[in-house]
Amino acid sequence: MMSSIIVLGIAWIILTLVSAVVPYWSRSSVPFGIRVPAEHAEHPSIEAVKRSYALGTVVVSIVLFGLSAGLLRLNLVYEELTIAFALTLFVASSVVLHMRAHRQVLQLKAANGWSVEPPKQAVAQLSARGRRTVSRLWNVLPFIYIGCNVLAIALYYDQIPDVLPLHYDATGTVDRYGDKSWGTVLMPNMVQLFLALMMLFVQESIVRSKQQLDPDAPEASSQHNRTFRRVHAIVLHASTLLLLIMMTCIQLAIVNALEPGYMFPYVLILPLLSVVGLIIASAVTGQGGSKLGPSGGYDNADDRYWRWGIFYVNPQDPSIFVEKRVGVGWTLNLGRTAGWIVLVATLAGPLLLVVLLASLTD
Repeated sequence: MMSSIIVLGIAWIILTLVSAVVPYWSRSSVPFGIRVPAEHAEHPSIEAVKRSYALGTVVVSIVLFGLSAGLLRLNLVYEELTIAFALTLFVASSVVLHMRAHRQVLQLKAANGWSVEPPKQAVAQLSARGRRTVSRLWNVLPFIYIGCNVLAIALYYDQIPDVLPLHYDATGTVDRYGDKSWGTVLMPNMVQLFLALMMLFVQESIVRSKQQLDPDAPEASSQHNRTFRRVHAIVLHASTLLLLIMMTCIQLAIVNALEPGYMFPYVLILPLLSVVGLIIASAVTGQGGSKLGPSGGYDNADDRYWRWGIFYVNPQDPSIFVEKRVGVGWTLNLGRTAGWIVLVATLAGPLLLVVLLASLTD
């Protein structure tokens, strides 16, 4: 049980730190999704709102971790339910803290009479070449890896035991077994395929998303944004390969080709390296390249198109993918039907995978 608390603690520290620094990675000109004049972006009152948000995140995290650790220690609820409950409360608390900060910045903007003049001309990178990150050939590599993985397992299939370990608890003890079948043996490969398809989707989203440029310095702004996209595309490729290797280790443990004691370090370290890589990339580049120079991370969208600074709803904008205002990454234009279709498909994918895996392990 102590090992479960330690693993939860490590994950919780990372989650807390990332959540607390989100306002500092976002564009300084749109604190908590509200666009303010560049000269007031670091106003003391705005900085105070950011500090309050970060402190609130840490306090909530400590309380929820204490609650979760207590439940795990007492063994009153299943581990998975305890962690899911704690994560749900953390996400809900983060939303509440964001909404509070969003409202405070909105009030500051109104009280100080801050207005942002729309640019005389909007500049955007329309060519795919200008938005290119890395070669699309890299997208093929995960599928080649998965194919080799499946081939190796197929050749080894006759030597696999008839009864397989399907689930381990946090101490490395098997708590569920299942009969050998192609479905159970290839289960990790299905997860690998899902991860590879998600990576392909995100990579295409990066390439196809709208690139807003600073009309006063379009060349510098374009360069910063391309660097931002390229860095995150490379980190995404590396993270995907690390997760694929992790699933291979799990598969080898299922078919008794790898001792669980050797598997667990990989299961812990590989995702951790993936997360650390994304954290470093976000800290170095900022959203849209805002940390790379004064012309990075430009945003000329009107506040009325951003609901609570999180959801972009603009039927007049043909773009489906746009850069987020809060945090680092991309989001959908929910003012377009295609945006809703992509959202539903993205949410349905993991649910279908869970149902499929559950049917194979019954």
